[in-house]
Amino acid sequence: MLFDFLKKPIITEKTTRLIEQKQYVFDVDLKLNKYQIKKTFENYYGISIESIRTYKNKNRKRAILCFKEEIPIFS
Repeated sequence: MLFDFLKKPIITEKTTRLIEQKQYVFDVDLKLNKYQIKKTFENYYGISIESIRTYKNKNRKRAILCFKEEIPIFS
């Protein structure tokens, strides 16, 4: 159920530079708001989120999450 809303991490040259700053980019469901994205990640990973930026790109919604520490997906 969790991964129905959080579709996939985005790995590109630009997002790789963001990872060095503890910022991660994910495709998320269009229906989710920032509060729901934050709660989902904090409950799943147990890591608090500093900030969230979202933007829509055609039929996709992407979230840039700034964590206080590295998350285990990329380590």
